Amino acid sequence: MMSFEVGKTIGIIGGGHEAIGLTLAAKQLGLKVLLYVEEQDDTVRSLGIPVIEGAYDDLSHLREFAGKCQVVTYTSKRLDPDLLIKLSHETSFPQNPDLLYLEQDSFLEKALYEAADVPILPYESVVRQEELPTAIDHIGFPCILKAARFIDREKAASIVLRENEDVDDPGVARIFDHGTAILETWVPDAKIISIMTCQNNNGASVLYPVAQHQYVDRELKYTITPGRLSTDQIISAQRIADQLSTRFQTVGIIVIQFLVSNYGNLTVLHASNRPTMVGDYSQDVTTNSHYTCHIRALVDLPLPRIELFSLAINMPVTEGNITYVTEKFATEDTWRGSFHDKDQTQVPSVMGSVTISAATKKELQHLFEQLQAAYEAEKIS
Repeated sequence: MMSFEVGKTIGIIGGGHEAIGLTLAAKQLGLKVLLYVEEQDDTVRSLGIPVIEGAYDDLSHLREFAGKCQVVTYTSKRLDPDLLIKLSHETSFPQNPDLLYLEQDSFLEKALYEAADVPILPYESVVRQEELPTAIDHIGFPCILKAARFIDREKAASIVLRENEDVDDPGVARIFDHGTAILETWVPDAKIISIMTCQNNNGASVLYPVAQHQYVDRELKYTITPGRLSTDQIISAQRIADQLSTRFQTVGIIVIQFLVSNYGNLTVLHASNRPTMVGDYSQDVTTNSHYTCHIRALVDLPLPRIELFSLAINMPVTEGNITYVTEKFATEDTWRGSFHDKDQTQVPSVMGSVTISAATKKELQHLFEQLQAAYEAEKIS
C-alpha cells in the first residue's frame, strides 16, 4: 500500500468524465497523475496531464505504465481483472480486482451479492431462446430479459416482458444472438437510489447520504440528495452498504444502487468499486467529494468526515440540456458545477455536471418542478 507523500504519482487507467474528477482531486492533494487511455481524442487530454495511449488488454504496455506509478486505480469497466492482478506485482493496486466483474458479468455479479447475503431480485439463467418460457414460469410476469454480459447490452437492449406474446419480440432474438441471457423480476414504478461508502486499508469507512436517481432509457437524468426515503429505508441501505464493503474487502469508493419497490422493499441493483456520475452531487454539497475520498483511501490518508451541507439536485451536462444549463448557470447563484469537452466514452456524451442547491425541502420541490416543466416543454431532453 502506498503511503502518502506529495509528488508521488497515481496512475489512472481509463479516461472520460470520471478520470477528470479523479485527476483534479489528486492534483489538489499534491500528487502527480499519469493517465492510460485507449482513445486518442479522450476528453481527459484537455487537462494537459501526461497520457499514455494503449489498448486495455496490452499487458506489456500496461506494465510499462504501472512501473511509472506508485499506486494505480481505474475508471474503465472494460479491464480484465487478471491483468490488474498482474499489474499489482509492478505497483500498488489496493482495490479488489474481482469487483470489476460487478460491471461485466451478471452471473458473477449475482454470485458476489449472494455471498454477501444481501437482497437481490429473483433471476434465472437462460442459455437458449427456447428455454425462455420455462424461465418465465419460474420468475413470473412482469420480468426483464437482459444480455448476461454488460458490454452486450450496448448492442442488444434489455426487454420488459409483460405477457406471453412479448416472447416473440424481435429484440428477444437479438439478446440471444450475444449468448446467455439473464431473466429478472421486473419491479414496476420502482425508485432507484444509491449510497456510497469509502473504505481504507485498515477497514475504516465513511458513508455518503442516500441519493435518489431518475433514469430514462438507462440514461441518468438527475439525482436528488437526500433521497425521498423513510428512516427505516435509509437504515436498511446503510446496513447493506456495510455488509458489502465488509465482504468485498477492497479500498476506495463503493457505489451501491438499489431498487425500492412501492412496498418499500430494497434490493441491490448494481455496485462498482470506482467513482461514477451518480455521486457527482458530492463535489458541490458535501464536505469531500467521492473523487477526493477515493484518492485519499488509495494513498492511505485518513478518511475525511462526510457531511451534506445543502439539499440538491445534480444533473449531467449533455447535448440535450447544455443550452438550458448554461443559461441557468449564468443567471442563478444556486447553480454550481464544472464543464469540460465532450466525453465520448459516455452514451450520451457528457460535458460535465451541475448541482442546484436548496435550503429547504419546499425549495427543493420547487426546483424539481421547474426541471420537470423544462422536460415537458422540451427545453431539455
